Amino acid sequence: MKPFSTLSFLIALSVASPSMAAWQRLPSVSKRPVEMAVASMNGTKVASSSGIGQVQSLISDNPIDSSTLSAGNAEAVIDAGHQTIFEVASFTNDDTEGKVSISASADNSNWIAVGQAVYSAADRSISVNFAGIQAKFIKVQWELSKGGTIRNFQLFGGETDNDFAMSQNASGTGGETLNMAAGMGGARIIYAHPNPSGSKEKGVSYNAFEFPESDEKYRTVIYDLGAVRIMNQFGSVHSPRPVRFEVYAFNDLPEKADWRGQKSFDPAAFESMTPVAKAEDARGVGYIRVKPDHAVKARYVALRWEPDYNPPGFSIGGTVIGGSGFGKGSFKPGSGNGAGGGAGAGGGAGAGNGDGNGNSPANGDASNGGSMPGGSPGGLVSFSGSTGGFGGGGGLPATFPGNANDNNGNGPPIIINPPPFRSGGN
Repeated sequence: MKPFSTLSFLIALSVASPSMAAWQRLPSVSKRPVEMAVASMNGTKVASSSGIGQVQSLISDNPIDSSTLSAGNAEAVIDAGHQTIFEVASFTNDDTEGKVSISASADNSNWIAVGQAVYSAADRSISVNFAGIQAKFIKVQWELSKGGTIRNFQLFGGETDNDFAMSQNASGTGGETLNMAAGMGGARIIYAHPNPSGSKEKGVSYNAFEFPESDEKYRTVIYDLGAVRIMNQFGSVHSPRPVRFEVYAFNDLPEKADWRGQKSFDPAAFESMTPVAKAEDARGVGYIRVKPDHAVKARYVALRWEPDYNPPGFSIGGTVIGGSGFGKGSFKPGSGNGAGGGAGAGGGAGAGNGDGNGNSPANGDASNGGSMPGGSPGGLVSFSGSTGGFGGGGGLPATFPGNANDNNGNGPPIIINPPPFRSGGN
């Protein structure tokens, strides 16, 4: 028999299935943005609402929980419980169509309009980005030509998981229910395969991924929860197409490190394991929720999606790794500083490329076909010390379709404490 040459071996390796090659760890992040208006945080509540069914879902950290909106006008005022800096509002859309507007206030009385987006029923992921604004209350208003359902409503800004101390009791029962995948409690996304489109840093920060068209059977995201946790629910909000969903749990993740210390994971490990939970979105409704037969105790969790066919792309808008037995989130004042810079005296460009002179050109396209106006002209809102106009509307906080500009200017955030202002049209 002819010997198997080294060259033949290398060629065989080069054509091996990419799904069997070891996966490389994603870049690590020292902190993750967290949803800033969820019921598991002390003081957070819906202060008032009209025209919204299941309104408490707006302050749920479970992206699957939904609120219903009818055609016409609807609004909700969310009390964050303390002054903080907000930078973006987003949600997953199922069939609603119209306009969403965001306003901010320090006292639930004097309001400043900070951004809006117009979108169609075909737009799945909707986001309104604005220059960092300090407030205690956020008002969300919808003017809809078509009603439907929204889920995965989120507010992000200056607060990160480093600003909260979260602990779970030994039994994992009672207390608050927490979605550990959202970052509260120290969870990190360490693997995503196939290689997601767009910014990996945004994906691991905001727990949302766009997977490109691929011959791979599965789309996989692996989490390090930071500690052994007790879990009783899993799920996701994803592209609305039929998909099977599996959950795997590890106490020790089978990783290897190369000579540089770079860790990798061999997906062959799944072949010898049994999922701790599985479900199917057979109708392609765009979300899955599953409870395991018994509580799962582990540090590492892998979520896997198997689409019915290879789609042009498959997106994950939010995931659930749920557990009970947590206390209320306790904010540590002074440690959460927003990254968003308002265009103005400080010279920092807002999300929509504000020029530092109070002018924000209207190039901040929103997302998914929805239109986001550019920043308001300088002088729309007047503050002592003059921060200039609002930064233009940027894209989504994570890797959704759209122009995902960052609020990373060096100018000061807009402060409304007290809130002297004069209002004008957007």
